[in-house]
Amino acid sequence: MMLMTTTPAIEGRPVKTYLGIVSGESTVEMQFFDRNVETHIHDARATALAQMSARAQKLGASAVVGIAFDLEAFAPTVRMIIATGTAVVL
Repeated sequence: MMLMTTTPAIEGRPVKTYLGIVSGESTVEMQFFDRNVETHIHDARATALAQMSARAQKLGASAVVGIAFDLEAFAPTVRMIIATGTAVVL
């Protein structure tokens, strides 16, 4: 399981190698008056994190640190969640 955190480091686990920036993206389309907005955003965030984790694993990372999220609106009902972080070996 990939260790992921929004902090720049993991206490007690020094970074041995920085492998580079990784990201994951997910879009969600919501209908007007949708009562499940929170659920849609949560699911999109989980998908973005899973993509980012998979990309970090391909680089040989054991963790992703400094994770940040961005929410972009492309249309009144379309949102994109972007997760970025730094892939590292602990």
